[in-house]
Amino acid sequence: MEAANRSARERYGLALLLTAGAFAATLVLLVVGGGPIYGPLLGAVLIAAWLGGVGPASVSLAIGWGLALVLLLGPHGDLDLGTDEDLVRWAVNLGFGILIVVVAGILRAGRRQATEAATEAEGSLERAEALHRGP
Repeated sequence: MEAANRSARERYGLALLLTAGAFAATLVLLVVGGGPIYGPLLGAVLIAAWLGGVGPASVSLAIGWGLALVLLLGPHGDLDLGTDEDLVRWAVNLGFGILIVVVAGILRAGRRQATEAATEAEGSLERAEALHRGP
């Protein structure tokens, strides 16, 4: 089902559910790994872009990385954002998330232009066939 066929409520709701699930997975992986692993959050952004579009993907990105910045970096209850390594890991993964949103936007725009061009070509073909048949 196309994103255009879903209501905004469904698309943004899906993005929030994906982000919540991904953040929970990130917390579980935090116990296993030495630091935050952002793969699940990137996956949430990617799926939100695919199923919901650029807006829901942007919401997923903002919420996921905002939560990660506040809850995963640095000591809890402190304004310290962690080590330089923590911030670089966070920022690099944020960059990839932004790239996912940008590419999704470019792909959607290209698809929209291709659909419009195909519709126009079909109309031109119908007019040409009508002229060829004559009155």
